[in-house]
Amino acid sequence: MADLKKLEKDTKKFAEFLSDPEARLLHDFAKNCTGKGIIVEIGSWKGRSTIWLAKGSKSGNKVQVVAIDPHTGSPEHGKVNTFKEFKSNISSARVNDVVTPVVKTSEDAIKGFKGKVELLFIDGNHDYEFVKKDFELWSPKLIEGGIIAFHDSHLWNGPKRVVRESIFGSRQFRNIGFVDSITFAEKVSENSFGERLENRRVQVLEELYTLGRKASLSLPIPQFLKTGIKGIFGKAQ
Repeated sequence: MADLKKLEKDTKKFAEFLSDPEARLLHDFAKNCTGKGIIVEIGSWKGRSTIWLAKGSKSGNKVQVVAIDPHTGSPEHGKVNTFKEFKSNISSARVNDVVTPVVKTSEDAIKGFKGKVELLFIDGNHDYEFVKKDFELWSPKLIEGGIIAFHDSHLWNGPKRVVRESIFGSRQFRNIGFVDSITFAEKVSENSFGERLENRRVQVLEELYTLGRKASLSLPIPQFLKTGIKGIFGKAQ
């Protein structure tokens, strides 16, 4: 626990976009990966989420983390080049052994990719067409029982719309849940009628939670948000 507290402090200084609860969620997802597929991150910025995924992986089965990012930023960042800082941060965190940087767009990175993915974290360009493309390109690589997670899925229209259309409205996902702005789900060949009803229930609750965040209310993470985590890990975290 002390190590994770230190990691929160060490990584927050170069990337404030990922909250501590979100970082710990990614850590736990990576830690629970079995090695049936790799971990793919789309959108690494300066490496905070990459490091948390890598640290989780090293605490588990040391599944490789493929960090995909052209390192030129999204439109809201202006003209940047973050790769040098990303490499420095990854090196300082001592996770080079499980992290493979891919300095490309997700569209270019998937060309020739023949592997399987066990954990897919989508956090690239938040415009709808880019989020949708990331999902359509990479989700077919996700194994049954694999986890997909979207960052900024509440207040950003792009990821929110893709989650609504392709996760809540799909028959291929169950155990949907969210922590802060990350919405996640487990991929299955086909969910049951009961699981689809549960997905819709969570969707309604998520919309209510989003309205609270838009109103700048300080809301604790309610128990219902842990539904998906409980389903995936077998117990509430």
